[in-house]
Amino acid sequence: MQQLQKAGLSLAQIFKAATISNAREFRIDSQLGSIEKGKIANLVLLKKSPLESVEAYDSTVTVWVHGTPVSRDSLAVDSK
Repeated sequence: MQQLQKAGLSLAQIFKAATISNAREFRIDSQLGSIEKGKIANLVLLKKSPLESVEAYDSTVTVWVHGTPVSRDSLAVDSK
């Protein structure tokens, strides 16, 4: 995300690139990419707004995968 900002994209453009634009590019926007009835509930809850700062993407609290919340800690790579 920081590289996209360095390349000149606005925070709104970065957000769209991570959500609906990405889904449209892969032609799965009927299933993913925005919050709408009937779409798969894959969501990321952030402590900060990604429309205020690119660093917000580092503030992930919870991820929902197919409607099931998964803590950020459980997604961390095991360093063993």
